Amino acid sequence: MSISSIAFLNISKSSFKLFKSVSELGAYAFSSTALTSFEFEEGSPITTLPEGLFYYCKQFNNFELPEQITNISKLCFANNTSLKNFYFAENNNVTIIDDSAFNGSSKIVYLGKQSSYDNSYNKIVTLIIPKEITTI
Repeated sequence: MSISSIAFLNISKSSFKLFKSVSELGAYAFSSTALTSFEFEEGSPITTLPEGLFYYCKQFNNFELPEQITNISKLCFANNTSLKNFYFAENNNVTIIDDSAFNGSSKIVYLGKQSSYDNSYNKIVTLIIPKEITTI
């Protein structure tokens, strides 16, 4: 099963659980939504977050990236003006973060593994790039 491009554009739903039966996500599928949380069911086959998947989702505060994700495409989290913390899974497999993946998400104060988070970084932008990432 796949979710097509712009399938949920502008929906007002605040949370979404992606079941493991979904094997493909279209570009901008969840853009401009009111999502505050998004969960991947354990065993999800999704490895790439496509272009603009969560573009302009202004309600996200935290996002936890599951370990099977290898690629974060361009504009995937762009203009997420409330996104502050972006966590990679402890055993993450991310190797590529495309240009502009976080463009305009200016409130990010932490981008790294959750176990490495130190909230003493009050107004400092902290970027901890997991060693598995080979391309930014």
